[in-house]
Amino acid sequence: MTEPTHLVADSRADTSEEIESKLYTLYFAEANSSSGGDGHITTMVPESGGQSTSSALDSTIEFTTGDLLSSLEITGRPKHGSSSGQFYIPVQFFLRAQGPSNSQVTWDIVVSANGNTVGSESWEADACNPGITNSCNFDHELFEVILDGDDSFVIQDGNELTVEVSAEMSGCESSGGPFGSSCEAEIA
Repeated sequence: MTEPTHLVADSRADTSEEIESKLYTLYFAEANSSSGGDGHITTMVPESGGQSTSSALDSTIEFTTGDLLSSLEITGRPKHGSSSGQFYIPVQFFLRAQGPSNSQVTWDIVVSANGNTVGSESWEADACNPGITNSCNFDHELFEVILDGDDSFVIQDGNELTVEVSAEMSGCESSGGPFGSSCEAEIA
């Protein structure tokens, strides 16, 4: 849960019309007492070795900043090749999905600010099939979360930025073992 995502934040001075842009790297870390949710979004690099995993299969893992002390504007990047003028923010995770042959996973990422969804992205892939000669490791994945309207959004003072990750899998029913489904979808 320590992979960075890059967001550009604009801050406006009260006495000036000039915009000062700053590039922030945000990290997903284990929950702390002020964040709530399943994990914390922070600008500080988490301690090494502090990684943990959580199952996102048929559930939602939520990362949050906690309430901000001042407003923050997040500006998206232009989506290349898009004639519609779409903008996105990059969100990076380490993910692993494993299951029987022909099983598939759908990952869903939802970004919210002030309690409202500002962007989302879905990605489908084949699940890894573990075996004697094949181990299933965590893969680094980049999601381009498309913003729902404009090129930016503002997180208001006293509100929070939230990133939710969930996964659904198909083809798990055919695993056949006496212990039920052998599918897993995890985030690290």
